Amino acid sequence: MTSEPLPVVLTERRDGVLIVTLNRPDKLNALNRQMLGLLSDAFETAQGPEVRAVLLAGTGRAFSAGADVKEMAAMAAGEPVPHGRPGITLGSVLAMIPALPKPVVAAVGGVAVGGGFGLALACDLVVASREATFGLPEIRIGRAPGGLIPYLARHVGAKVAFDLAATGRTIDAAEALGYGMISRMVPPEKVIDEALTVASLLAGYASDAMAEIKALIGAPAAHG
Repeated sequence: MTSEPLPVVLTERRDGVLIVTLNRPDKLNALNRQMLGLLSDAFETAQGPEVRAVLLAGTGRAFSAGADVKEMAAMAAGEPVPHGRPGITLGSVLAMIPALPKPVVAAVGGVAVGGGFGLALACDLVVASREATFGLPEIRIGRAPGGLIPYLARHVGAKVAFDLAATGRTIDAAEALGYGMISRMVPPEKVIDEALTVASLLAGYASDAMAEIKALIGAPAAHG
């Protein structure tokens, strides 16, 4: 008897923390339309009162290698793509994270590039492995990283954002920490535990106060 394959996004609830895990390890958790739909579902679930914080992670050696290039090529060629949902895009999923009135903690254990980097940047806190890498490589294939740039510029300012987007270079966790892109850098084996500890701590605080903190940080005045 063959077992059913696991969903491409896994969810688990531990007390007040909703753990959302990207689960395409053989594809470095590349974001396809099915995964985006399930991420959207997970963030909708997080709106419920029983969820007080979210932990976003990835299985295998990558957090996420960004958009599924093979699926993008199929769409460009006019081929049907399974599991797609109207209106759900990477941009719409990213926008759900800062809009959620609850803390979202990313646990980045490896590669986070392109849309995967965008997911991490959209989160409120990022716990990263000291072996993690980050970047926006889209320029190398003749594309601008579009909607990801505002999330990057919000963290690092215009000049560093231009450097990373226009060169497509990859940076390590230490450099990302220096720029303020990540919150904490830990040994690889401690990423999930540390991120869960942080998420559980945040889940224990007053939800109204946490929502106010997110709203104030996201307000235009907070960014000059």
